[in-house]
Amino acid sequence: MEWQPSVSIAPLTLTAGRQELRLQGQLKGKTVKADVHAVDVDVGRLPKFLVPPTLGLSGVVSLDASLDGALPLPNVVAKLTVKDGAVKGVTQLSGTVDGRFVDGRATGTAQVSSSLGAIDGRFDVPVFALRDEQSDLLEVDADVRDVNLEALQSWRAETWPVTGTLSG
Repeated sequence: MEWQPSVSIAPLTLTAGRQELRLQGQLKGKTVKADVHAVDVDVGRLPKFLVPPTLGLSGVVSLDASLDGALPLPNVVAKLTVKDGAVKGVTQLSGTVDGRFVDGRATGTAQVSSSLGAIDGRFDVPVFALRDEQSDLLEVDADVRDVNLEALQSWRAETWPVTGTLSG
């Protein structure tokens, strides 16, 4: 007989000013079912042991996410919104990513802008097929705007034989 751990978190809510974090879920054996909701969380104020200062993380984040299925790769449905963010030297980061990871496929939409440029798009990526080098349909539709190639090169610490702004 194999021991099956079981852990539950009844609805737990943490608040600080306008920020709120709500968790609830259950881990039973190797199966997880959980919901995470974050509202207006200032990620720049997170404890250093959670977020390394080298990330240069700042901004206000809201998240609605659910996990459901077998570990280590349960299905995930999430919507992340960032306002006035920064990470690793990329500033003016704002936008929304609405995605799913279900049965090995990542699907969703993204509308994001930053100091490097902007992208609006839709994706359907067979993650497991790519990992396992199997043939499967991969779709990415993106509208890329105002990508400053010099800023991108500087951020990547690389030099490319191109200059200007990319849109299309």
